[in-house]
Amino acid sequence: MQRPGLNLDAVDADGCTPLWAAAYNGEYHCALWILSKGPNLELRGKASNTASCTPCNAARSQRNPTIADAIDAELELRRQDPKRVASLKSGNIDYDDFREDLRSISKNR
Repeated sequence: MQRPGLNLDAVDADGCTPLWAAAYNGEYHCALWILSKGPNLELRGKASNTASCTPCNAARSQRNPTIADAIDAELELRRQDPKRVASLKSGNIDYDDFREDLRSISKNR
């Protein structure tokens, strides 16, 4: 469950979300934790000399494919289950189950 007042879709002065920043900077464990809380995956951010891009594209642009693959897997899980975001935000999916879900999708690629 998220802490009250915690907004993982908040943007900084450059339009970057916490997930975007973690993906861009190669912070794998931080990115996974944020993903497990159900953030918007389509919000775009931009770094100093890059065009606006999604968190997945930010990870790939900085050669962080493991993070990009995790985001892609989460996108697929959300396509399969329209209630997934609500379940993540409410804490109904624990972190270990969340990671196993991502691994199961990644194995099928």
